[in-house]
Amino acid sequence: MRNRLRRSAVGAALALVAIAVSACKEGSKDSTSPEDVTGGITKSVRSDADILGLLKEANRAEIAAGQLAVLRSANTDVKSFGTNMVTEHTALDATADGVAAQLKITPTVPNDDLAREQNAEIAGVSGLGAAQFGYHYMAMQVTAHERTLALIDAFIAKAQAASLRTSLQNDVRPHIVVHLAAAEQLKARMSP
Repeated sequence: MRNRLRRSAVGAALALVAIAVSACKEGSKDSTSPEDVTGGITKSVRSDADILGLLKEANRAEIAAGQLAVLRSANTDVKSFGTNMVTEHTALDATADGVAAQLKITPTVPNDDLAREQNAEIAGVSGLGAAQFGYHYMAMQVTAHERTLALIDAFIAKAQAASLRTSLQNDVRPHIVVHLAAAEQLKARMSP
């Protein structure tokens, strides 16, 4: 009985998420759409400290989502991808810390738009069962890495310090491109 109620609650929650996603896709000008969030984040960046803070925030969420994938997914490829995201984004976070130390900058976050978006995405998959988790996590990873790639490109144009621009272009961007391609390929092999 308890399991039946839990499945019903999860089903109802998924239906609400599907309705919300559908409404957003049908041309709603919701200010929390990924495009609006990315544009808002880019516009809020005032300094290299903001860029570094937002990079750290993106890495934080990728690490948390990767850890969740390792714990929740029934699919070994998804677990492996999650493990890779934890490893790679921990290394990217260390790279950001190194650039911040070199430039004597304390990373700042200009607003909570990115954190709010990422936390909502993680919450959206965290309640799914192991069988459903993999596909939805991979769909989230495609969205997250598309957003991060767009942010990185904008940050390259906005970065004031040459060493930050170089790090974004040569150290960070190539990893995000690879992550996005891997997420797209794995998602394409899975069923919703």
